[in-house]
Amino acid sequence: MLEISPISRGVIDDGWYTSKNGTDVQVYRLVSIANAFNGNIDIPGGMIVTAAAGLKIPSVSQGKGPNGETWRMAKEKRIDKIIYPEAEGTFKVAMEAVLTGKPYPIKAAFFVGTTMFQREANSEELAERLKKLELSVVQDVLPQEICDYADYVLPSTYFMERMEMSGVKWARDGSIYLSDPQLSPPEGCEARHDVWILLEILRRAFPERAARVGYKECKTAEEFNAYFDAFTKRGYAQLLEECDKVKPGWSRRIHEDIRTKGWSTIKIKEYGVYPYKKPFGTPSGKVEIYSFKSFEKPAYVRGIPPFTAHVPAPAFTPPKRNSNEFILVSGKNCTSCSGLSMFALPSKYLGDRTVWMNPEDAERLGISHGETVEVEGIDTAYKGNAQITVTKKVISGSLFAFGFSGGNRIKHLADHPDYQFIKEGINSHWYAKGYAQPVFGTVANNSAVRINKLRG
Repeated sequence: MLEISPISRGVIDDGWYTSKNGTDVQVYRLVSIANAFNGNIDIPGGMIVTAAAGLKIPSVSQGKGPNGETWRMAKEKRIDKIIYPEAEGTFKVAMEAVLTGKPYPIKAAFFVGTTMFQREANSEELAERLKKLELSVVQDVLPQEICDYADYVLPSTYFMERMEMSGVKWARDGSIYLSDPQLSPPEGCEARHDVWILLEILRRAFPERAARVGYKECKTAEEFNAYFDAFTKRGYAQLLEECDKVKPGWSRRIHEDIRTKGWSTIKIKEYGVYPYKKPFGTPSGKVEIYSFKSFEKPAYVRGIPPFTAHVPAPAFTPPKRNSNEFILVSGKNCTSCSGLSMFALPSKYLGDRTVWMNPEDAERLGISHGETVEVEGIDTAYKGNAQITVTKKVISGSLFAFGFSGGNRIKHLADHPDYQFIKEGINSHWYAKGYAQPVFGTVANNSAVRINKLRG
């Protein structure tokens, strides 16, 4: 994480969105090296390791249950870790295994809390692989495009319809928050907590496995909430007890913060710790200019060189200069670019479902502001239409489109005219070919496209 600070010295932002051109591991290594050369490691305004609040909610992990239960895990590794050992969650491997059966067959999939056609590159490739699944189950709160490919769609609850306590993510200091339910599912809606749905399926298919986590049948939301929220309360009580051991009476302040503000800061970030007092997770424990981890396993030697260097972007075919071909870059805003807000009626007016083009390119191609054009993928050959916004906010030779904003192709969308706007524009993932970086598995989302004027 990079922290904002009034200190006026050189610093390179470590970014948020890493899946771009297929060279992102090298780019972020270079960012880290440059900040290390400038002394911007674990100081105010520099790259920091954030503080953790220490809240530990009892839950299920590999071979362990929330009440101390244990069991033997399957011998197979998680499928993405086999191909991409440093992956944090690369679904591409699972979809490839649907067709190839390697490294082991995938015949069924549950999709929970994710909008696959907005997060996965190469939408047509994804669609074809989804069709090959023997069973596809989608849990969601809205009619996302992936629902068209589901054998079963199970309605889940919205975050404002359930209790949740967690550590505050992506913040400098370690804090916790409480989200109390403020809404109930509409009358006649059989929406359930995602975990409740999964546990009920587990109980009916493998009752002995549901028993591992202390789950028995819950017939009502009240019964499930009593079961599930008990784990949260247990973790919270343990945190309060530990804080009181450090400073007697501290728990009263935390509890009052939660009651009045909904959040409380537990630990203030301490600077100058990494790698000076505590090591980084590198072989040397320090910032490494030359990566020793590249030699740990053969996969590293094949995939990631020990020293960062420039390579042409492997994620797309380079567009021809001064032509109708462009790099298409995607991004998000904070008002309308999410799987939920793209369906919200205000997004019809606040969202931007156009493609941005530099005035020099627009003049060269004879394209006017607001004109509808055809956007054709160079690598995927997919075609879609979108309006052009002529603006200097994008550099010549590149185009920009907001992700999670438009191009939703769902067939079963309600016919109400106010909600047809989410079909407008493009989904940038239509054009990305789905290149994943070796070892790390980050799937690039940028692409190369042609802009074709429409006839008539």
